[in-house]
Amino acid sequence: MSTQAPAAWQPPIDFEEYHLLEPLGRGAMGEVFLARDLRLDRLVAVKFIAGMAPQEGQRERFWNEARAIARVQHPNVVGIYRVGEVLRRPYLISEFVRGESLDRLPLPQHWMQALTLGIGLARGLAAAHRRDVVHRDLKPANVMKTVEGDVKLLDFGVAKLIDAAGGPSEPARTQLSLARLDVAPSSEQELSRTLTVSPPASPPPSTPSPIPAFVTGLVGTPGYMAPEIWRGQPATLHSDVYSFGVMLYELCTGTRPYRGDSAPELREAVLRGERPVLTRVLPQVDPAFAAIIDRCLSLEPAARFASADVLREALEALREGTGEPAPSNERPYPGLHAFGAEDRATFSGRGSEIRALVDRLRSQPFVLVAGDSGVGKSSLCRAGVLPRVAQGALGPGAWTTCELVPGRHPLGALAATLAPLLGESEASLLGELHAAPEALGRRMRTGAGTRAVLLHIDQLEELLTLAPPEDAQRFALALESLVEGGPRLRVLATARGDFLARLASLPGLREALDTGGLYLLQRPTEAGLTEAVVAPARAHGFTFESPALVETLVSAGAGEGGLPLLQFALAQLWEHRDRERRVIPAMALEALGGVGGALARHADGVLATLAPVERGAARHLLSRLVTAEGTRAQRTREELVGAPGSEVGPARAALEALVRGRLVVAREAVSEDAETGTYELAHEALLVGWDTLRGWLAGDEGLRVLRQRLERACTEWRRLGRTVELLWSGRQLMEAASLPLDALSEDERAFLHASRRVATRKRLGRIAAVLSLPLFTVAVYGGLQLQTSRARERDTAQAVSQARTSLEQAREENTRLEAQRRAAFAAFDTAQKVEGEATWARALATAERVDTAYREAGNALDAALQKNPRHAGGRQLLAEVLFERILLAERLRRPALHRELLQRLALVDDTRDFQRRLDAPARLDLETEPPGARVRVERALEDAGRLSWSAPVTLGTTPLRDASLPPGSYRLSFVRADRPAVLYPVLLERGEAHATRLVLPASVPKGFVYVPPGRFLYGSPDDEVIRRNAMRAQPLHALTTGGYLVGRTEVTHGEYLDFLRTLPPRERAERRPHGGNYFGDISLVEVEPGQWEFQLARKGHIYRAREGEPLRYLDREHRANQDWLRLPVSGISWEDAVAYVTWLNDTGRVPGARLCDEREWERAARGADGRSYPHGERLEPDDANFDATYGRKSLAFGPDEVGSHPASDSPFGLADFTGNVWEWMRSVSSPDQPTYGGGCFYQDMFTARSLNHGDGEPRFRIPFIGLRVCASPPAVH
Repeated sequence: MSTQAPAAWQPPIDFEEYHLLEPLGRGAMGEVFLARDLRLDRLVAVKFIAGMAPQEGQRERFWNEARAIARVQHPNVVGIYRVGEVLRRPYLISEFVRGESLDRLPLPQHWMQALTLGIGLARGLAAAHRRDVVHRDLKPANVMKTVEGDVKLLDFGVAKLIDAAGGPSEPARTQLSLARLDVAPSSEQELSRTLTVSPPASPPPSTPSPIPAFVTGLVGTPGYMAPEIWRGQPATLHSDVYSFGVMLYELCTGTRPYRGDSAPELREAVLRGERPVLTRVLPQVDPAFAAIIDRCLSLEPAARFASADVLREALEALREGTGEPAPSNERPYPGLHAFGAEDRATFSGRGSEIRALVDRLRSQPFVLVAGDSGVGKSSLCRAGVLPRVAQGALGPGAWTTCELVPGRHPLGALAATLAPLLGESEASLLGELHAAPEALGRRMRTGAGTRAVLLHIDQLEELLTLAPPEDAQRFALALESLVEGGPRLRVLATARGDFLARLASLPGLREALDTGGLYLLQRPTEAGLTEAVVAPARAHGFTFESPALVETLVSAGAGEGGLPLLQFALAQLWEHRDRERRVIPAMALEALGGVGGALARHADGVLATLAPVERGAARHLLSRLVTAEGTRAQRTREELVGAPGSEVGPARAALEALVRGRLVVAREAVSEDAETGTYELAHEALLVGWDTLRGWLAGDEGLRVLRQRLERACTEWRRLGRTVELLWSGRQLMEAASLPLDALSEDERAFLHASRRVATRKRLGRIAAVLSLPLFTVAVYGGLQLQTSRARERDTAQAVSQARTSLEQAREENTRLEAQRRAAFAAFDTAQKVEGEATWARALATAERVDTAYREAGNALDAALQKNPRHAGGRQLLAEVLFERILLAERLRRPALHRELLQRLALVDDTRDFQRRLDAPARLDLETEPPGARVRVERALEDAGRLSWSAPVTLGTTPLRDASLPPGSYRLSFVRADRPAVLYPVLLERGEAHATRLVLPASVPKGFVYVPPGRFLYGSPDDEVIRRNAMRAQPLHALTTGGYLVGRTEVTHGEYLDFLRTLPPRERAERRPHGGNYFGDISLVEVEPGQWEFQLARKGHIYRAREGEPLRYLDREHRANQDWLRLPVSGISWEDAVAYVTWLNDTGRVPGARLCDEREWERAARGADGRSYPHGERLEPDDANFDATYGRKSLAFGPDEVGSHPASDSPFGLADFTGNVWEWMRSVSSPDQPTYGGGCFYQDMFTARSLNHGDGEPRFRIPFIGLRVCASPPAVH
């Protein structure tokens, strides 16, 4: 009887809104059809799982592909529209790409064409890597060249998501020997097919394997797989980079670098690394391009590019290295002004940042560049990004770029910028923005035609510092609609970093920032600064006289706030260049007074040219160009010097001199309704770098506040038709007498003149009444006083009543806030992150309403007390409002507001009742088992960001009842002669009753510390933008842990060697420390039986030390000699760490040994009070081993002996919780999910914060990660 193979599964021709047209292709894992989307009338690609009865593993990989594509949204990655099931068969609807795959191109391609294709592919792959997606099957068949010439990355069927947040990683596989692949592909065609091999059910144990077994399944296409994949290691970003290099090599030469007739032969060829050198095969290739490909093909992953982002950077830099335009500006250094598009040829040192921002704009509709003042945000965008976009960097088709600065009239500035693009008048568009700002995105889609638009908004913080709040809200709504305006509309903005939190409170901006739109701009690197100094002069044929001069300039620019001063000094040096020798002499810098003195000398020189009366006018003008917040203000000419025809002579002369001296910038009008342009300080560096101005501002601070009050009063008076009721009188006019008339605008002088005229008329009326009716005056005086008193009481009572209403509203919202905070924290604590973030966002919005209501109540009471300063009820109620605002500021962690409110409370808290409530001590009941422990207490003292402990004070012996301590952070120690001492950090709140019962352990294993059960602050106190995007941590809140043991130090190589020596040879080789990355490699090698050697490879240099030999670091001035057996072990995987602690437990060395979970680790590191580092908020270079500890010298990087940095010991006396090496931990929500924390010797202080954790994978090995052991609490005897 014959059997007939079942027919292949056929999908229905019509399902949902799709109609299948024809098959496009079929592979081992799926088949793809061309279909029409009947609802949207477009062609799409539909992918089904191949085979008659898909297994669960196939279905999971299919959904994994959908998750991977959905996570990566980029023009160079195929887009996904929808997923679903039909007839219980999963399907995936994606973008239909017209074009041909790279495996169908004629080979070889010219190397310039290969470079172009490679850049497009690198952009798509970089987007995947940024979203933690490893493709694992890069090959020409999975890359499309579209008919438009673009590149699209396809087929994420075997991709791996390397973090737990977005979906599961590929399940671990058991051991599989490559020797069992002797029936695997043998032809060239087969070696180009995707291969996934699962382990056999029961491999024959007796069959020897000539090739080492590996621990993951073989996934990928053999011809493009990286050496580490052949060795059985898991795929990483480096593996994708290797496959990328194979593709470029093949595009250029027509063949792959390694060949073999079967999988084992190909494996041997790849691992030997003997391949034809590209420059010999293709002599005409650019050596720099060949070097990039060679680096991709490095046998060691650490020697390759760290990710596709770094690779993309190198490829784009290569293409941009030729054809740069000649300089068009005779002044290569703009001084205090930002670089503009005309300066593109001389704008240097920011190449990587430019390319990163352009790449962000390809996939992100909104990018906000944030950073410190003077770091170069505006120049980067105007001279770097915008010109490249205008030249087509965002893709085919012309892009129109336009710029605006919000200023005091942001809607007017927006209308003036966009009206020409929409073909309508500014007035019409401005009216639309006022009426419906959220419709702007739709107007741009329909009105801008086919043109693509990049809108650059510079100094976005002016929405907060200059614009009226209602205009700022409308502008933010308009900006949100632009962000949703479609793929041909992009927004690039800049803002000072210290305004991020307030900007995020504007509607729509938080969502834009949370979707990856935030780009934090750092100061340039030393190499970037050097290029920024020398390149502009070089472009004009000039050089600096000596390397020492360049080094001096670079050092000055690298300091805090040094960039603007450097740019100004360079502009001044250019004016003093030696034209004959075509050099910039060192003597010129000395003549200027150095970099720091150049700006002050120039500014003082401008003032020295003025007559004394003009110098006084200049002081008033400069003061008016600074806001109360200490930022630059924009003023019209009329506001500064008066209306045309009535200008104040000295003021006019001073303004012209300041503009000529480039200390003040004159800007043209930005909209049709503006009668004149505006003036502002040339740069905020003047506010900090010019001592004369700083002194004036400090002396004029009171006058500036008064002048701004006058300005607001004048604006309101003018808006309401110059009504008499709004004029000043009495005390206000007395204060205004201190304002010089020549410092006031014409409107302000008119306001004061009208106020004085009305006040004089009233006073003359009273005098006349006194002279003509003295007796009547005496008779009615008491009545008038009574009437005035009653009116004052009535007004005060009305204000107090209004305040009570606002206060009740604040308390209602406050109750709601506390409920939301509790619900958010409960969700976070039970691993419901999405629900926690949503509830927390609602709590933050409620908090703003609470604060607003309290502020309104306070303002009403301030107004009442101005009329009747001694009103007891008003003062008492204001004290109550301030007290409750203080408590709110503490909960919201706003220290600056907290300090301000405390100062205000001291002025109205007549009975000191609220201050006593703030100082109410905590009451402690302390018990121990056994009793009789002596209790000592130390208080945490803060000094410039560092926390230290006060001298210990004895509280008594347990049990202690009703002990009293002021609120604050403390460390209690419990000491009993027959027990190990126990430390107990605690954060005591005012007025709380804190009861603690500690069980003192009879003993603690050597090298461990007992952490008793207790409360601590967990999570991040950072601004929301930083917390959600940079730290990815929960909001700071209180948690508790049980008792546990924790290692005093990280596990050392010596301790780990004890474990290795107990293992069988094969497992010992697998578990030995070995790992590499972009830093280098760290490994332990068994050079002889039982004899181990430590090896650290870095930048071509290898440190080696055998047991008994010291490790000697080069480039170190201290701690150069290290006992490597006491270095923290690293280069171990999470699985290795689990095996180690299991061994400790099973052998009885440390009963109950395990990895710490995140909460245990963070409590041990931070104590109770939520500090960022174990010793406070500031990390100095020698406090711990991080990138700055040894001067960032290349060969000085490396781990230190454990305990080498006691300055950063934790409140429990534990070492190295910051820096040295990261430490493996367990996730609380998913115990099988590896995480790590603590920073390392090669990364910065921000990374080393104790609240910073990262997600890993079980087999991930790098030189940066080791472990610390936790254990169950010891038994009590």
